[in-house]
Amino acid sequence: MNNYPTNHTDNQWQVIEKFLDVQERKRKYPLRNITNAINYLLKTGCQ
Repeated sequence: MNNYPTNHTDNQWQVIEKFLDVQERKRKYPLRNITNAINYLLKTGCQ
């Protein structure tokens, strides 16, 4: 995983993780990576 300025810190992820059902099902990609990608797109836009 690349380290972008839009990535969640560990403390931020602990707060966000409480609102998501992380253990709900098996996923191809971790939810943390998906939320980091969404934040990146929100910050930079889709070029």
